[in-house]
Order: sequence, then structure tokens, then C-alpha cells
Amino acid sequence: MDLLGDPALGPAWDRPSQLAEWRVSGVAGHLARAVTTAEQYLDAEVPDAKRLTAGGYFARVVPTDDIYSDLHRTIRERGDEMSAEGPVALAERVAATLERLRQRLPAEPPQRAVAVLAGLVLSLDDYLATRVVELVVHCDDLALSMGVATPDFPVEPTDWPPMHSSIRRDEDTATLR
Repeated sequence: MDLLGDPALGPAWDRPSQLAEWRVSGVAGHLARAVTTAEQYLDAEVPDAKRLTAGGYFARVVPTDDIYSDLHRTIRERGDEMSAEGPVALAERVAATLERLRQRLPAEPPQRAVAVLAGLVLSLDDYLATRVVELVVHCDDLALSMGVATPDFPVEPTDWPPMHSSIRRDEDTATLR
């Protein structure tokens, strides 16, 4: 998440990103939501519903690759809303959220149910796996859009469950593209 504090973010903020129909600020906001929603969902009431796997989650929440669909428009809007206060405020919000999560997550049972987007239910472990995918994929998108190097991550894409349509096995960051 160091990218959100990178000095290159401010000058790139209002430019188009590497992702069609996204501004850099919206990608940054979408990336931030991968963290902030984790905290929100930990506090949400969990309905009695069948649990999805991480792969099932992605299949349900992103059923289309059509970037002009209402779904993808809404995803872009949420990223824009998250980033509305600017890059400094966004970085501070994410840093504070990460600190709270670092304190809280070790005490949470990995198989604990969490209710996420649209009331879908996953185990905490599966949901956090989806967050790792989102963080890695969108850190790459943001770095490319800012013109900086993609950060290194402590996990290898080949270690992830096959759960996100943008993950392909090629080489290093090419796997993300």
C-alpha cells in the first residue's frame, strides 16, 4: 500500500489510468476499498446463507468483463467516491485502517463467516484471499498508471487459488496483465 503514499501519485491523480474508463484517482480509490471494506465487513451482521469460496465470490461479484456494464460503472463510481478527498486523505485513511486490521485480524478465527458485498458469505480466510488478489492486481494497475515500478509482493500468483479472471500464468507481473 506504499503506492498510496508515493509522491508520484499526486501529479498523476487526475490523469487517465492504464485501465479503460478509469482515472488514476479512481484506481487508487478502488485499491483502498480492498482494505477498508475488509474492516467494514468484519463488523457486519452475517446472514444465514451458504458460504462461497473465494472463486465463487469472484464469479458472483464480477459476472461480466464488459467495462461499460452497470456493474463496472458502479465499481468505478465507488473508487471515485473513495478517492474524493484527495491522495493524502486516502493514504491516511488506508494507513489507519491497516493499523486497526493488524491489531484485529490475529484474534479473528480464520473460518469465521463474514458477509460481504450484496450479502454474500465467505470464510474470513477466503475473503482475505480475495483481498490479496485485488491488492496485487490493482497495485500493478496503479503503478503502471503512475509510471512507477510495480511493488514486490510476498506471495506468488501461482500460490493463489484460481479465482480471478485477470490472473494468468506467464511471467512475474505479466501474470497480472
